[in-house]
Amino acid sequence: MVFSENDESCINVGWKPHHVEKGYQLNDNVITATSFSMWGNNVTPATDLPEEIMKVLAWDITEKNLGALGSASIKDNADTHRLIFITEPVASALATKYKSKESLENALVENARRPLYMRAYAYYYANTGDVLNKSFDDVYNELKYTDSEDAKSTASPPWINGITYSEIDTVATMIKGNTDIIVTGDSSRNKVQVMPGGISVTKKVKLSDNWNNLVTSVNYPQIDSYILSEQDNTITPPVNVPSVLTNGAYRILDPVSGSANLTREGRVYYDSESMTLYYYAYGASGKTSVSLDGNKDSSFISYLTNLGYNSSFTVNKGKITDITIRFSSNEQKLRNNTIALTDKSFKGINLTLHANNTSNSNSAGGIAKDGATIEMSSAVTSYTVNLDGDIVMGDSTDINFVKLSGTKVTVNTSVGAGATAVIGSANADGTFRTMTFINGGDGTYKIIYNTANTLSNMDSVFYLKFNNQETTDIFNKTYNNDIITVIKELPAGKYTFNIYNSATGKLYGKNDTVITDSTNRLILVNAGNACVLNATGGTYEFKYEISTNRLSIYSANDYNIPTGDCNGDGKFDIADVILLQKWLLSVPNTHLADWKSADLCEDGKLDVFDLCIMKRLLFNN
Repeated sequence: MVFSENDESCINVGWKPHHVEKGYQLNDNVITATSFSMWGNNVTPATDLPEEIMKVLAWDITEKNLGALGSASIKDNADTHRLIFITEPVASALATKYKSKESLENALVENARRPLYMRAYAYYYANTGDVLNKSFDDVYNELKYTDSEDAKSTASPPWINGITYSEIDTVATMIKGNTDIIVTGDSSRNKVQVMPGGISVTKKVKLSDNWNNLVTSVNYPQIDSYILSEQDNTITPPVNVPSVLTNGAYRILDPVSGSANLTREGRVYYDSESMTLYYYAYGASGKTSVSLDGNKDSSFISYLTNLGYNSSFTVNKGKITDITIRFSSNEQKLRNNTIALTDKSFKGINLTLHANNTSNSNSAGGIAKDGATIEMSSAVTSYTVNLDGDIVMGDSTDINFVKLSGTKVTVNTSVGAGATAVIGSANADGTFRTMTFINGGDGTYKIIYNTANTLSNMDSVFYLKFNNQETTDIFNKTYNNDIITVIKELPAGKYTFNIYNSATGKLYGKNDTVITDSTNRLILVNAGNACVLNATGGTYEFKYEISTNRLSIYSANDYNIPTGDCNGDGKFDIADVILLQKWLLSVPNTHLADWKSADLCEDGKLDVFDLCIMKRLLFNN
């Protein structure tokens, strides 16, 4: 097949045309030829959410196997070349999140993953080779530990959620650099089509010196009429805001409910249908409206739209000087998509991310909700954060991802996709209001707000204080972020203790409480008297559930700490990991000699979280 991209449509959405990506100049005459092994599915996305369109594409890529089922070799399963045709309406939606074709490809590589069990099943039972000479388990593990398969434990692909575990083993179906993305014509249709197999070749075409005369003779335009120019699609700060907005701070309302709620000074919303700005001016007795000019005020309209509802801006002498993007207080609209804004969008402007927690206010609106998310462009790397309190750094999977200095955050998205980091401010009950940063690896990252989270998997802020605080033992984090533990050797004797929260300076205890060796579900209260432990001697585990203030104490005499030895051979090794994995996958004739030894989460059930902890323990050992 020979094709030419609709370069103008590509530029309109902010992407480089295919031939420019290949090193040619924008107005060079270029043509691309490619071959396919099969026709792709005809996909018509029914949403304008860019991440969901990307996931539909990822699903289509994993669903459309190249060649016969199971025929891909163990060396080149993911090494498939593809061409993806995308019409302009779909590309426009995708480009609001994925600022380049490369960032879209990165997201597809990360998300287009096939469950390892499906890959192993097809490779084992639908392969024309000699794999049937091996056992299914042998083939499964061979695929799992082959570098080219890129097998790893990931979140279950969204298209099979509800029929599998939340985390499963998956393998890659794509390799970076093997996919060409083409924006096509037909601007009236929303359609994508993935064409698997084959490779493409791009060549420059030299036109005849007599080209203009030739085309004019048959009533076609001359070549100069097709000349394109580069476009800068960056949303930059408006040079001036509408003159009706005098010096002051203004919060942006949702146009749907704005009219009914526009009752306090400093609130504005823009009605795109009527091109009308509604506002409540400082000192005025009621709301006012003004018609905006779609051309003259276009930069302000674009800016206002992309900042999102509940955000606010400060005007000083007709210019925007400060921006506050807020986590949503609306249960129905928890996601604030600001990824169209880059570092240039905030040049000369102070940017703050604020999760309003203290009270409803004219300037900040409602209190931020759990799960409220702000999506940011990876170009926006530095700003102030506000959690209505002192902010501390929590756990990070990569110490280079997020840095905190006072209230200033610096983000480095060059780290691996999926990197996470947490910052937080303490609540009175020992939990934290947190912002969790997640690197998308596709030119964006998310920040998710939680009103009552634990802060870190590294160091706890809780201490066990014995005998009138003469000794102090720090609680250790577990893989359940809400549970922390202290394991301590105690000689026989009488001990008094409290739990101390170093972040808030509060002590927790329980009046008139005496424990002999063990207790379960003891609810502690702030400023409660010290508890008394009568120990007969030995090893004791103190387990504290932060969200409920529940303390449990276990003596080694009557508490069997899980060991991971689920096959009952008296030792913990790789054989136990393989056995639990097979049991979770429902492999026939799989039996656990001691299932409680595998319940490392200690929640009375076996699932993929126990397997993850078991793998980590094996690695650490």
